[in-house]
Amino acid sequence: MGKPRIKTCVDCNTTESYRWYAGPQCEKCRYEAKASAMICVKCSSNWSKRWYKGPTCQLCYNKDYLNNKNNYTVCGDCGSKTKNSTYKNKCSACYKRNYRKNSLKPWESDISTRKQNKNKNKTLRGKYLLSKNRAEKRGLAFDIDFQNFEDLLKSGCSYCSEQLVDKTGCSLDRIDNNKGYLKDNVLPCCGRCN
Repeated sequence: MGKPRIKTCVDCNTTESYRWYAGPQCEKCRYEAKASAMICVKCSSNWSKRWYKGPTCQLCYNKDYLNNKNNYTVCGDCGSKTKNSTYKNKCSACYKRNYRKNSLKPWESDISTRKQNKNKNKTLRGKYLLSKNRAEKRGLAFDIDFQNFEDLLKSGCSYCSEQLVDKTGCSLDRIDNNKGYLKDNVLPCCGRCN
């Protein structure tokens, strides 16, 4: 028989038989080093190796699982179950497929948006919203509801008695320009009279 092989631990400087070493540390120091490395990222507690689930302990892992369990939606196009994402009611594959199919150049999308807005502003509701937004941008009060707006424009121009149509333009004229668009301060007028 030969002499027993002895090794010295790098951390605690103890000498033991070679069979207790699997590297530069003894078994006790190696276990302590692993235990200190097993600290949960979320709750900062130590956990044993059998509960190891990545950087979190089993309790935090279970909490995350239960919280995220119901965060699934069904894709509106293909019906597959996907995790909640930035794509509204679509999985990423359907979103990308539809985006490629409907993608417009920036200048094309500006033109189509302008056409949509132009058509929208021809309706009575569009004219009402446009007038309201312009007044708000200019810092003027706008105290006219849609029903009053509709009645005013249907009554015709208050200066020339002409019926208000899109060609001549229909708008509201303020009697006192120091006040905003109030019910008692506006008159309907055509584009020529305004």
